[in-house]
Amino acid sequence: MKRSWSEEDGFADKALYGFIMLLGVLVRSISRSNSTIIAHRIGDFAYQVLKIRRPLVEKNLALTFPEKNSSEINALARKVYRNQADSH
Repeated sequence: MKRSWSEEDGFADKALYGFIMLLGVLVRSISRSNSTIIAHRIGDFAYQVLKIRRPLVEKNLALTFPEKNSSEINALARKVYRNQADSH
């Protein structure tokens, strides 16, 4: 895909465009199995390190599955984060 540049477009605009295009090529070259592995690592990172909305996710899972104990809820929460990373 070609882009036409105007005089107002600076080096930063062109560099960002080139980076995004390169990122697109790299993503398209990754196999589905490798993509899944990478997504699981990203999901694990979000779950363990970033802990973005983790208490909310665990609370909602505990409400949805009252028969599950805390370790089962934690395992489900990890799968939720992996699934989110894999589907985006």
